[in-house]
Amino acid sequence: MSRMNPKVRARLTSLTKEVVEKSISALEERRVKIGWLKSIEKPTLIVGGGRDLQVARLDFVALSAASPLAKTLWVPDMNHILVDVTDDSDNLAAYNQPDRALDVTILDAVAAFIQAGDTR
Repeated sequence: MSRMNPKVRARLTSLTKEVVEKSISALEERRVKIGWLKSIEKPTLIVGGGRDLQVARLDFVALSAASPLAKTLWVPDMNHILVDVTDDSDNLAAYNQPDRALDVTILDAVAAFIQAGDTR
């Protein structure tokens, strides 16, 4: 970075600070919105998918941290509608395929969670 044009360096530094400030602000907002999870005394299951376009991994982590007693499940290839997808185009196509099978991992996890009852 020492050979970088000073104007470019200044702009990158400015952008980096802006991104960091926005990220911190977003995290603070998430913490306020999910703080209520700590008050839940019933068994809780938090599920996230690696191809979910609506709920980011950061949100899954924040939800998990806000509810340390909750059971969590991360399914790398699952999208927001609980089906496995292979890439971005498959992800979008899945929204128009109502007969598509749900992810087996989540089905098994939800069944086990329900069968476990009040045990954590």
